[in-house]
Amino acid sequence: MTSAYRAAVLGKPIAHSLSPVLHHAGYTAAGLTGWTYTAIECAESELPGLVATLGPEWRGLSVTMPLKEVALTLASEASPAATALGVANTLVRRPDGTWFADNTDVTGMVTVLRAAGITASPTDGPVSAGSSAPMAVPVPAGSSAFVAAAHRGSSPDEAAHASATAHASATAHAGGATHASATAYASGTAHAGGTAHAGGTAHAGGATHADREGRAGGPAIALLGGGGTARAAIGAAARLGHAPVTVFVRRPEAGAELAPVADALGVPFRVAPWSEAADLTGFDVVVSTVPKGAADHLATGPHWPATTVFFDVVYHPWPTPLAAWAARGGSPVVSGLDLLHAQALGQFLHFTGVPAPADAMREALDKAVV
Repeated sequence: MTSAYRAAVLGKPIAHSLSPVLHHAGYTAAGLTGWTYTAIECAESELPGLVATLGPEWRGLSVTMPLKEVALTLASEASPAATALGVANTLVRRPDGTWFADNTDVTGMVTVLRAAGITASPTDGPVSAGSSAPMAVPVPAGSSAFVAAAHRGSSPDEAAHASATAHASATAHAGGATHASATAYASGTAHAGGTAHAGGTAHAGGATHADREGRAGGPAIALLGGGGTARAAIGAAARLGHAPVTVFVRRPEAGAELAPVADALGVPFRVAPWSEAADLTGFDVVVSTVPKGAADHLATGPHWPATTVFFDVVYHPWPTPLAAWAARGGSPVVSGLDLLHAQALGQFLHFTGVPAPADAMREALDKAVV
């Protein structure tokens, strides 16, 4: 297949990004010649102008911090995930020149947690390789609130969402709009654009862990930090049987900003002070979304049960002190590298229309970090 198409990852800073490695490996394995994928440093204030200058050869953009919120405002339509969370990590060029926004971080998180042995109640949708045309939600121009309409169908990363979902920022729902039940969000089928692959998931001592059925309402999740990635974790909790989430934050307002997202998705949600994170023994999953070094001091408390999965979104340097500590205690450990790979599979399919060659992309990623 020969053509001249372009894609890129945008953020600031961005020079460290491994996304070009992933996508170029995918192009090669899929036989896509004429495709290029670059890294472009871009600040929030610069994103609208940059996107406006892109020609028709541009098929998609991977968006990282600090651009995920503003990216959603540039799309004319968005997936239920991006709409509900109020953030997008993917912009896809439509034939008419408009942009479609998605959030493949959610599917990525669900994929790697399931690969580590986390399952939920029967509402947890299976990982599937099947997909059909994406269904979209119009994004109101200039609005800080995004309300999803009822859906049937699937995007390359999530399937049927038959109920309405909604998101409001910490300010308000636009015009006081209400939202319907978000239960369908949790029952959609996760699609990773190819073979579900957790590669790099560490099990201390080579131990294996069979799938664990979550408690009623899904596995209890401890969320460290209330930043942008925390929103995707709440989205994953919704997909894992509306798993209850406790977020540990230094600033109470950071937790309060996440409450409307959890409420819109029907996720039981509690905000706890950072000091309480010293003992996380009562949780099935611990997800750290804080920058490197911020959670190192937690590697001194009582060890969690060996069935507790630890997911650290950091991947360099690796392992983090907390990840190494969790592994010594017998916990399965998932890294940000696993998430980077899993979320890229959906982006690849969005951009190219071709299922992502997951194994080839993971192999290239692992070689790049050796």
